[in-house]
Amino acid sequence: MGRKTTKLWFTLLSAILVVVLFAGVTSVSASAVTTTQSLVKTETFTTNDGKFIVWNPLTGTIQYIENGKYKGNYTGLQTLLDGQTWYIHDGRIDPSFTGIVKYDGARWYVSNGTVNKNKTGFVDSNGETYLVEKGKVSSRSGSYSANNGTYTLSSGRVTGVRFNVPAVNQKPRYPTGCEGAAATSLLRFYGYNVSLDEMIRAIPRENITVRNGRRYGPSIYEKFVGDPRGGYTSRNPGYGAFAPVVTKSMNNVIRNHGGSRTATNITGSSVNTLYQNLRNGSPQIVWATYNMNTPRTVNSWYINSTGKYFSYPRGTHVMVLRGYDANYVYFMDPYGGSYKTFSRSTFNSKYQLLGQQAILVK
Repeated sequence: MGRKTTKLWFTLLSAILVVVLFAGVTSVSASAVTTTQSLVKTETFTTNDGKFIVWNPLTGTIQYIENGKYKGNYTGLQTLLDGQTWYIHDGRIDPSFTGIVKYDGARWYVSNGTVNKNKTGFVDSNGETYLVEKGKVSSRSGSYSANNGTYTLSSGRVTGVRFNVPAVNQKPRYPTGCEGAAATSLLRFYGYNVSLDEMIRAIPRENITVRNGRRYGPSIYEKFVGDPRGGYTSRNPGYGAFAPVVTKSMNNVIRNHGGSRTATNITGSSVNTLYQNLRNGSPQIVWATYNMNTPRTVNSWYINSTGKYFSYPRGTHVMVLRGYDANYVYFMDPYGGSYKTFSRSTFNSKYQLLGQQAILVK
């Protein structure tokens, strides 16, 4: 084989090797690789720890370089040719990445791949919530007031929060109207001047009737069953309503007040999701039992529209979940309009018992 032929084969094999290497290490989109390359080009950058990084065309990544040799992919923050500080993971920029990155003794907020030094506020990352100040996670610990509430911080991480939810008392006029009272409280928290009477009227209701010795009533998901002005043993007893109809009624009231917020039925949410919503500034309406007692009896009737038998725990209660910390959860209890505290485990069991029903307003 001649020298020219040998050189041609060597060039071809080298090109194939580059393609194979590049294809083998590419675990992100081609656009991410292009973005990374365009922000590095042929420049050499010095990292915060004094090392050098460059673009390696063979791997399509940013790598450490030492004595003219590549020493593996770089991970960390680095200011590149556009003047922005980018998060580079395993040699490449991920323009879609948003979260908290630990680097050089600090934690930074990265949004769409770049450090956002204009960001001040609360942000979520990996199931936690942090207070960020000018792009960096705060070093604050202790109490911090924001969003009409008080947050508890540990080196910038939120470990608890309590909101100043207005107290609304359903008694004495509506002894079984906790749904309407809780909804009134939450809407007032967001600035809507809603009266308790208005919210109670907004929830459609239908009394229990007796036919052929059987008690019949509406679906508790579609109407308030009974009369909220009555107790369980009244002539026209009040039993309650579940999240779907309360959510719909709240949205009607919001619209009547010219509001732009929306109540959302988030039934099925885990308690951890509820706590996440609290960290994000949102108290919620939740279904549990009065004083977290364990029910011994049930309320029951046959549903008018289907004829099916329905029962649920007697003593069900609706409150506003206004805060939590490592051990406790905090509520506005409309039965008396007071603030109450229960253990997290106790609340979790009663929340599960009532089907994890909750309402969020955004």
